[in-house]
Amino acid sequence: MNEENINIFKYIKLLAHNWKFISLITIMSSILAVLISIFLLKDIYRSTAVLMPSSASNSGISSASSSLGGIAAMTGIDIGSDSIDKTKLANQLLISLDFYSKLYNSDNNFLINLIAADYYDKKLKKIIFNKRIYDSKNSFWLYYDKTSNKKPSIQDTHGDFLAIVNFEQDLKTKFVNISVQHKSPVFANELLKKIIYELNEQIRVFDNFEAKKSIDFIIDKSNDTTSATFRKTINDMYNSQLHKLMLTEVSDDYAFRIIETPVIPEKKFLPIRSLIVLLSAIMSGMLAILYILVTKDIAEDLS
Repeated sequence: MNEENINIFKYIKLLAHNWKFISLITIMSSILAVLISIFLLKDIYRSTAVLMPSSASNSGISSASSSLGGIAAMTGIDIGSDSIDKTKLANQLLISLDFYSKLYNSDNNFLINLIAADYYDKKLKKIIFNKRIYDSKNSFWLYYDKTSNKKPSIQDTHGDFLAIVNFEQDLKTKFVNISVQHKSPVFANELLKKIIYELNEQIRVFDNFEAKKSIDFIIDKSNDTTSATFRKTINDMYNSQLHKLMLTEVSDDYAFRIIETPVIPEKKFLPIRSLIVLLSAIMSGMLAILYILVTKDIAEDLS
């Protein structure tokens, strides 16, 4: 038996001799993890929705945009392109300060629910607020200090909003998965519905404005040409933009159609307490073993 095998057996014997210490550290750490996960980590709920990019917002746009661009270029005018990826546009809108400001100013309770929630009381079915942030009895803000009652600003709270919202697209199916996480399942659901509505509405208003501007441009240029070919092309573009304008006026789900409707979640999403306890037990056990081995080597070196 070589020296390496002897050392391995020596370490195994050492750990077996100290099994009580290792077990004690592991059990104490597990109990501490249970207490922390129960009393300090609040339940987080996630409301989700699946969206499909609507054909309404792209119908007839790409086919006409190249022709319109060509005519505009010949007349020396740059009108840009209508072939915008609405999913990318929605993502950029969602993270913008302008989009958040609309939510910020839409409801007096929005900001209170967003940043001052401590936990959700299932029995009372309401949010219990963090008294260090907001005094709900006196309707008094304590976010900055205890005397000013200054409402948190849009810029200071924008990050809190971005931290609970997730927006991603499946590259294969093109479906969009959007979710909101919050301590209140009701607020998470309400905010998600509001976000979907605002995304559809802002993109609809944007395309409505662009369609009207394009129609005005086409009408103006149609009076300046006598070519039959150009007039036919312009007429096709006019019909395309008119169709786009009509869709912006009549479509509720203009940019995204809801495939999976957001609902109030009944089960918490986080924390996964069993996983926290398991990882705590593993890490504490490994640290206890490492401590025994290191102190043994140090004691041998000193001797």
